[in-house]
Amino acid sequence: MVDTNTTEDNLDLKDPKVYEIGYLLVPLVPEADKLSIVDEVITSNIKSKGGVVITDMAPEMRKLEYTIRKMMNNKYAKFSDAYFGAIKFELNPADVASINEVVKKSDHILRYILIESSRNNEAKPAKQVEGVKKIASKTKTESKSASTTTESVSADDVKSVDPESKKVIDKEIEDLLTS
Repeated sequence: MVDTNTTEDNLDLKDPKVYEIGYLLVPLVPEADKLSIVDEVITSNIKSKGGVVITDMAPEMRKLEYTIRKMMNNKYAKFSDAYFGAIKFELNPADVASINEVVKKSDHILRYILIESSRNNEAKPAKQVEGVKKIASKTKTESKSASTTTESVSADDVKSVDPESKKVIDKEIEDLLTS
């Protein structure tokens, strides 16, 4: 039987695409071994599938914004810092799933993200959403009028608060704090 699906579906899986993987390497890895572990877990697997590394950022120790847990030796370990690195590479889409599985199963990778990227680091322009310009210009107008109002108030006006009003304000603040 002849396969009639030799159109774009199969061509998309054969044409290499550019991907980027950002990863957090566990901080238990010795400083001297971090590059060899990245090579063993990620880079060598990309190359073994016929991929080409375009750029890579060597992992550097970073403080994490929140603690991340990882199961290691049947116990959860908590990490508040990790080595952060990234690799941009070109690979056939059919082989990306196997790279994903290898990285996912690695004990050395704390967390990672694998995305399709572009060869040059150009960001795609965002589409202009209808009505955004109107809102932005309205906000600018409002901020101009607010600044005009602020400018028209003098320091003498602020200091000249009558004592009775000050007592009322102090009482309201005290009531708020005690409730």
